[in-house]
Amino acid sequence: MLVWVPLAHADEAAPLHAGGAVRLKHKDMVIGALFAPDGKTVFTAGWDKAVRQWDARTGKEARVFTGHADAVFGIALSADGRWLASGSADKTIRLWDTSGAADTRVFEGHEAGVTRLAFTPDGKTLVSSSYDRTLRVWDVASGTERRRFGGQEKGFTSFALSPDGATIATGAADHSLRLLDLARGEEIRRCAGHRQSVVGVAYSPDGRCIATASEDNGVHLWNTSTGKQIRALHGHDNGAWAVAFSPDGRLLASGGRDKRVCVWEVASGGLLCRGADHADGVPALDFSPDGRRLLSGSQDTMAVVWDWEGPRPMARTSAGLLAAPTESLWFDLASTDAVRARQALRRLSALPDQALPLVRTHLRPVEKIDAARLDQLLADLDADRFAVRQRATAELRALGEAVELPLRRHLQGTVAPDARQRIGRLLEALEGDLSAEQLRLVRAIELLERLDNAEARSLLTKLSQGAAGTHITEEARFVLARRARTEAAKR
Repeated sequence: MLVWVPLAHADEAAPLHAGGAVRLKHKDMVIGALFAPDGKTVFTAGWDKAVRQWDARTGKEARVFTGHADAVFGIALSADGRWLASGSADKTIRLWDTSGAADTRVFEGHEAGVTRLAFTPDGKTLVSSSYDRTLRVWDVASGTERRRFGGQEKGFTSFALSPDGATIATGAADHSLRLLDLARGEEIRRCAGHRQSVVGVAYSPDGRCIATASEDNGVHLWNTSTGKQIRALHGHDNGAWAVAFSPDGRLLASGGRDKRVCVWEVASGGLLCRGADHADGVPALDFSPDGRRLLSGSQDTMAVVWDWEGPRPMARTSAGLLAAPTESLWFDLASTDAVRARQALRRLSALPDQALPLVRTHLRPVEKIDAARLDQLLADLDADRFAVRQRATAELRALGEAVELPLRRHLQGTVAPDARQRIGRLLEALEGDLSAEQLRLVRAIELLERLDNAEARSLLTKLSQGAAGTHITEEARFVLARRARTEAAKR
């Protein structure tokens, strides 16, 4: 079934696109939905006891996986797309070979319905959650249970695996977010901030951030290193249920009981667009591998593939280069209005000959701090003279985010109480929202990725060689690493 519908923009005065969506019809509520790694196929699951495979472009149903005796709550795909796992209210997990070359296998052991599933990056391990209040770790090859997490009195309502497969982030009915070490079976950290059940959890692709969705209507972003809340996003008014990061980590989608699908810019926390086409709650979301489409699954029995951003702008001839001067567009990249900034980003990406000189002029690698000077400043934080301690603190503050990583590393050693307090205050000052200039620089990195020509890649390489831990350096490194993985996958 193919129906095109507009995705309503949060700011009707400045719509991002005139795109549409493909609707996929189930026989009952849709609970799970995800894209295949090729971006051409989607899988959905729900209360009709089946997992369905669809063509993401045409909406044509390609295959139905049947065998469960009750509703299917969760589905997961291995990184190569071959293995599909499904968890059901019938207490079992089924492992399907999407190529059809192997028979279905059944994992048994849970004492209640299986709610969520996730493969580790190597595809050798599968993690499941259940209404029996346990998380279980399975060996995919043998189907045997290797580890079990319990101790959650009210049960695990959701979970997500870190990109490296080492940590599990769990949501719970006790309102908490917990980080668990997969190998050791130990709790690493517990984060508090929600007022009701945490029913959706997602890791950012770089592993530095976790998003949570809660029945308290809130969508929160958390720093994985510190466990502190980065910001709260407010766009739902009747319970937030699901969250999903785009593959580049720059966008976050959320869905909820209020029938809405929201797309946010992570760097600013700004709402980019909001769709309200579903007729019931939205418990499942996933971005396509290229980040240009968004899949939502709803209790209204529909899954929808949103072309959320629409066609990219095409460069015009010199008679009218997309109307606005590039300097004006560069200025807009620093806007706290995420919609305005994204419009500028998309228009600049269609003007490589004008955009690249701007980036080359304004963007420089973050200067590395002289190691000897840094060591002296850290030592001076514990100097006998108050004036020396104050001067060292002021110099470290002036160095900005370039000292964040060294300061955190320094805290791992033996540090005097006063020096520890000073470092703590310095780090707290770095944990606020990005400045307008920082937002511009982060968006400029995305612009270089979109341009993707030899000069843009050369600039990214130079930027990646700056001070470790800074936004520019880490963004550039992440872009290059992601591009390398994409190129390797093509070979």
